[in-house]
Amino acid sequence: IRLPKERRMIRVSVCLPLYNGLPYLKEQIHSILEQLGPNDEVVISDDGSTDGSGAWLTSLNDPRIHLLTGLPARHPSYNLEKALYAAKGEFILLADQDDLWLPGKVDQMLEALQHHTLVVHDCSVTDERLHIKVPSFMADHGSGPGFWKNFTKNS
Repeated sequence: IRLPKERRMIRVSVCLPLYNGLPYLKEQIHSILEQLGPNDEVVISDDGSTDGSGAWLTSLNDPRIHLLTGLPARHPSYNLEKALYAAKGEFILLADQDDLWLPGKVDQMLEALQHHTLVVHDCSVTDERLHIKVPSFMADHGSGPGFWKNFTKNS
């Protein structure tokens, strides 16, 4: 897909649906922003948080952060859809509100996206102190390659 020139000025859009995620947001946003360039963006769709998430994000005063507020989506899927609709990047990466991105993630994803239309990667599941509980989400859920395998049961 070729995007119009005005939408290609932003190389990477990270889309993040948010609802009362402040306990995880500080580490997460820093782990993402340190991997982005000045022409990238983080599109955060806030679904009516009441925990100060929006105020904290605004206080960062980072021009790469685009906070969407207003009418709540009232559903995680619709909240993500709002962020996706607002994204202007050539490449779109998704983040859940409690994700912590390891160094090099963005570069690895961009490299893979040079050869593939869609890239899915594995992750570790941790507790709130980042102690690993499940070393491989994909192994734990029986994930694997193949259109039909994932069409019939997305793992």
